[in-house]
Amino acid sequence: MEDLKRAINAMLNSGAKYPPTLPELVESLKYSEVCFHEAYQRFLKGKRGSKAEQYVAQKYGYELRRMNADMAQQRFKQWLKLALDAERRGDLDKKDKPQRISAHSVKNTNDLARERAQHKRLAEPNNFAVGSVFHRIAAMVKG
Repeated sequence: MEDLKRAINAMLNSGAKYPPTLPELVESLKYSEVCFHEAYQRFLKGKRGSKAEQYVAQKYGYELRRMNADMAQQRFKQWLKLALDAERRGDLDKKDKPQRISAHSVKNTNDLARERAQHKRLAEPNNFAVGSVFHRIAAMVKG
């Protein structure tokens, strides 16, 4: 009940002339523990905040710094809400962990270059003039 009173008072103090509608009230209760202005100030100063704040700073920080102040604060609030929802669902931790490439799918760049040269028939000395650098290299590769 106290959260409800606090949410209504916060909306009225922010300049609203009327009490909030039900969807506005539900949304303000959903994010009542977050002060978006303080989170935005922490982002601007480069200080660490919650996981959701760190995620927004890392993923959207470049874009936010290139926007004007009002637009950046609106977008920060929007992206922070999405990140908070993802954190509540448990999806934010999955996004933070880099996925490792399996060992059998990785090819060495030397192997790729060798395959490309064999495909273009660059490893056969007969394709080049005798005495040229390319002829000597092809002879060394062929062995």
